[in-house]
Amino acid sequence: MAHELTHTLQQTSGEQIIRRDPDGERKATDFKKVEMVFNGEELIVYGDGEEIMRYDGDSGRPITVTEEDAEACGADVDTDTYLNDRRFTGIKDKGPIPEGTYTFSPPGIAEFSAGEQWDLLVGGILGDMNVTIQGQSIHSGDWGAGRVHLNPVAVRQGPCGNARGRSAFFLHGGLLRGSSGCIDIQTSFDELAAFLGGYRKPVTLKVEYTDAATRVGFWTGLGGALAYQGFHFTSQGTGLVGAELSGGRTSFVASLQYNALLDWAGGALAAGIHVDVPVDDRDAFVRAGLRGGAEFRVYQALYGRIFGGGYYESARGDLPAGFGLLAGGGLGYDFGPVQMEALYNFLAPLGDADAATTDRPERQRAHQILTGIGFEW
Repeated sequence: MAHELTHTLQQTSGEQIIRRDPDGERKATDFKKVEMVFNGEELIVYGDGEEIMRYDGDSGRPITVTEEDAEACGADVDTDTYLNDRRFTGIKDKGPIPEGTYTFSPPGIAEFSAGEQWDLLVGGILGDMNVTIQGQSIHSGDWGAGRVHLNPVAVRQGPCGNARGRSAFFLHGGLLRGSSGCIDIQTSFDELAAFLGGYRKPVTLKVEYTDAATRVGFWTGLGGALAYQGFHFTSQGTGLVGAELSGGRTSFVASLQYNALLDWAGGALAAGIHVDVPVDDRDAFVRAGLRGGAEFRVYQALYGRIFGGGYYESARGDLPAGFGLLAGGGLGYDFGPVQMEALYNFLAPLGDADAATTDRPERQRAHQILTGIGFEW
């Protein structure tokens, strides 16, 4: 969203008269020279040296870096992505636009209708290379409301890869964050195109990354995985020990878990099985069940988990066997193939119909605090 600066202009003899659209917005034709700067976080628009507006912007794919690129560029394959990270400006089709100077011609802006945007986006997700739009074959993808080609004038080499060997740069819109090396201003492109309407001079755009690389969260990473096929399937086995409090009694429990994960930069979906056994009472319960949930990155290698599911618990003493529901959450730290986790589980047995008409005791709700180590492959 653009944030227009408010200024008071006194229109006196000899001063420039600023013309406005009916909605009061300034136009590029009000200025002799329009320039732009992309800093890795925002696209800033200037008119005759005066800042006019800012748009949120991104460049590069919000997907996990490959092992090859991580090694070449000095990155962490478990936590780093290509989004707005200047280390990867030399990585073709994945890294952000290289630093340097570009120009574009406003009359060359191509705008897309809502239906055309949908066709391009779906084509990109489904892997179609090109979609015919307005009689032209256009590379599919999340172009948003439009695009304009950026012509490199002076490109600086990055720390790895070949920045000067890259091409096909655009300034464009989009629904999902990120790009394959273009500048994506998301849903603001139509507003920028309207501002540039009628302006026929070349616009200079400078790229210089002044901020730290963007941290990719659950939803941004999911969008990147959908747009750029950034999903990965992994498996995880975890062993945990801890305490369980139920009916005023505390027991020590060991829990073995297996999860299948569909993960992406910043998050994952998990589904698996677990078996709980008591450590201090061989005659007590054995509990087994299914669970599913989500993981989300909190900061760097620290991640959170939320989950829920069901379980079956064996009979013990006067307590009958039965089913129950569970919910919980926790934190973990990812060391690569090894993870450390701390979890809380709440277990609620489903009602025992016979217990209401007899003196047989009912199974009690339970709280678990567990910690352990997992291995991912």
